[in-house]
Amino acid sequence: MDAKQIGEVIKEARKRKGKTQTQLGELLGVGVQVISDYEKGKVKVIPFEKRAKMSSVLNIPISELLYDNEEMACISTNEAVDELKENRLIKAVNAELEEWLCSGDTDYLYKAVAIIRAEIDNELQYEIDKLILDGIL
Repeated sequence: MDAKQIGEVIKEARKRKGKTQTQLGELLGVGVQVISDYEKGKVKVIPFEKRAKMSSVLNIPISELLYDNEEMACISTNEAVDELKENRLIKAVNAELEEWLCSGDTDYLYKAVAIIRAEIDNELQYEIDKLILDGIL
């Protein structure tokens, strides 16, 4: 997609979620003018990190926020995420939940979830950094 098409996707998703440009800007750490420029297609390439956050905040697939030249990167990223889910992350989740079940500590679940989230963030950042270094992103 081009900048104008991505801007339309952002605008429609934002409105569906009932968010103002100001609210979306606050969630992304940018000003209202930046969101307006995104939606109008004035920003030719929105940083990937912002688009990833928008994907999460607006509950839309990241594939709807990709530029034409990013199609292959998305496939590689999705494959990397799928591999992480199938291997290390699932094992980490299972290990933490097993520990929680054995402990009887009701607070342990919250601690386990925090550990799991941190592990997911670390693994995904590692894979993204790897894709950047490989020139895919």
